[in-house]
Amino acid sequence: MGLAAAATTALDPIMGNPALGAQVLDNEMKGATILTRARCVEDMLGKAALEKVAAALPPDVVDVWRKPPLATSWIPIRQLVEVDRAIITALYGGDVSRIRDLALRGAQYELNAIYRFLLKLGSPGFVMKRLSVAFSAKVKRGVLAEVKSEPNTVTLALREAVLPLYFCEHTMNTWAATAVELTGAKDVKVQQLECRHRGGAACTWVTTWR
Repeated sequence: MGLAAAATTALDPIMGNPALGAQVLDNEMKGATILTRARCVEDMLGKAALEKVAAALPPDVVDVWRKPPLATSWIPIRQLVEVDRAIITALYGGDVSRIRDLALRGAQYELNAIYRFLLKLGSPGFVMKRLSVAFSAKVKRGVLAEVKSEPNTVTLALREAVLPLYFCEHTMNTWAATAVELTGAKDVKVQQLECRHRGGAACTWVTTWR
């Protein structure tokens, strides 16, 4: 079922379907994600942007932004959601789609740092199969697994967890595209086929390249 045919429940552009809110927040992320966000904001928009984000954060999340946790520690996913909400509000005028700018830069940083050797030697199909490992290293709950593979095409599905809607629409696809592009593949495209927030059985993305 494509997104156009999915349920049309009114969605929050960041959290998604209100009925899934508890499931979304019942998860944790690695602290490295906050560190990467801060690095990207400073690199792309300057130090003043860091304080703009801090000013837009709830009081209980400000310290996580100003004094990020250890990269290897697990933090409640709510903290990252609030950081990204503040970035979107304070720096991007409420345009959720622009979080892709940071997601792209962050994916380049992290994938080059962690998987540089693998990305240089692996084929796009091989790297796509390894994204499940990268996902489990960043997100505590949820299984990202290949459900279909064809020449120059791989379909991945997320099960056993629900991510915020902006992750589904703007972050996950950016990570997948960046990983494949770093192998040297061309014309990389990622399309979301299904989303839990829109009534799908799972969140599913298909990646193609040449």
